[in-house]
Amino acid sequence: MAARGDVDMEAWQARCAQILEEVAPSAPFAPLDADDPWSSPSLDALEQQMLATWASAGDVPADQAAQYEAFLGEGLRRRFGGSWTLLPPSLLGDAAGDAACGLGIASPDGESIDVVSSLVPQAYRAGTGTWWSTCYRAHEEIPGDRAI
Repeated sequence: MAARGDVDMEAWQARCAQILEEVAPSAPFAPLDADDPWSSPSLDALEQQMLATWASAGDVPADQAAQYEAFLGEGLRRRFGGSWTLLPPSLLGDAAGDAACGLGIASPDGESIDVVSSLVPQAYRAGTGTWWSTCYRAHEEIPGDRAI
């Protein structure tokens, strides 16, 4: 997970609002369905291309990982509501506060946060090429359950 302590959240949110325009010409996003970018087939094609392009999450260049995070988080925000938030180290299991911060989507009710920064490494851990669409479907199928 990349350090996010220096993120200007206002600038990040503005970037995410325009993420489709940013990633459209990018080769790693070539499989994206422009008409339905966060559909299961689109998410699966994108994830499968990522898995085929880089051997591990650590091999994904930081700027590319940030694009995936922005795209996936913005999709969650748009489809399920909520807002971008910077995650404190304590939320990531570090009581001492030494861990790198991450990014997430806070639910509209403020009761849960989707940890967007974990979606790229989790896709590699699962290795299925369908992890992202499964996360999105979980939101649709389980009312009130926002954790991924």
